[in-house]
Order: sequence, then structure tokens, then C-alpha cells
Amino acid sequence: MKTRKELRRLVFVNAYHAYVNMLVSPKPPALRMRYEQMSNPQIGDLVMEISTIYMPDRDEDRMGRLLRIEEWPFETEEEWAALIERGEVSRDDRRPSRAVWVLGRSDGSTYTWDNARFIKVWEEMPTT
Repeated sequence: MKTRKELRRLVFVNAYHAYVNMLVSPKPPALRMRYEQMSNPQIGDLVMEISTIYMPDRDEDRMGRLLRIEEWPFETEEEWAALIERGEVSRDDRRPSRAVWVLGRSDGSTYTWDNARFIKVWEEMPTT
């Protein structure tokens, strides 16, 4: 009998295989539509992080409901001010940022990922 952790890993591995199998071309229209939906998750979708799929130690935080995608600056306020003071950037420069994915977990907590790739996880059988 598999442990809960092992079963969760099996779900992740199989969802990833389903995604990878959709990478072949040419695709019939229905498969192309599913691939587009899976590759471009929307707020409210159940999602799975795939950029660290080969790292099972990340499984605990891999799946959740996509609550929002935020833009966070790379530098702290102090670091940005120091760059301006040293003349490395101007006050008029656009401050560099990164996309941060905020997931709602099944226990009600949230988890944030940055520099990561996500796919939509289907919650029902396809109708087409």
C-alpha cells in the first residue's frame, strides 16, 4: 500500500505526463484547446507547479488554487534608493519586478512561488 505522500507524488507525475503528451504536433482542435487551457492557467484554476517537478521535496507546496499573480520588485525599497543615490538608475526608471504566483492550499493557507511555471489541473472530465 502506498503512503499518502507517495500517492500525491503519483498524481503529480501523471498530471505532468498528461501535459508533456500534449506537446506533440500537429494536434487535433480539441487537444489544441485543452493544451492552451492547461498552459495558461487563470485565476481560480487548480494549478500545479512544474518547473521543479523533478524535485519531490517541493511536492508539499506544488498544487493549489491560483488566487492571484502579483508583481513584486526585485530590490527592497532601501536597495532601490541606494541604486538611485549611486546614479546606477534614475528615479524615472521603471523598477524591475517579477511575477509571484499566490496559491491557496487545501488547509486554507497560502503559498507563493516566483520564477516558476504552472499548468492547470483538470477537475472534471473533458466534454469534447
